[in-house]
Amino acid sequence: MADVEDVKKAINNKNQVIVDSRVAERYRGEIEPIDKVPGHIPSAVNFPWTDLARFYEDYDESKIKEHYKDLAGYDKIIVHCGSGITPTVNLLFMEAAGLSPIFYVGGYSDWISYEDNEVVKEI
Repeated sequence: MADVEDVKKAINNKNQVIVDSRVAERYRGEIEPIDKVPGHIPSAVNFPWTDLARFYEDYDESKIKEHYKDLAGYDKIIVHCGSGITPTVNLLFMEAAGLSPIFYVGGYSDWISYEDNEVVKEI
């Protein structure tokens, strides 16, 4: 598991990646139904958990690996969402793709609870 300090270290580490599992609109900061600050953690990439539903109906390991191909070169993959529920979908499929993700349990809700933590909006 990862904590806020692990995430801070990953932001500027080219060998680590932060994966945001929330829907794209929340990631970009267009909507935020739960947290008081919209946006995402700096340097995070978006892999919405909702994009994975197709793999439930048509489980194909090669397609799953293709979905995550851009993450294959990282030493550490930290996965989160808003409060800790939806990253489990990404975590399971990443493991099926041969990756070794780490769960940031507090997620975006924890990140914004620290006043000094930067938030990025893409709107």
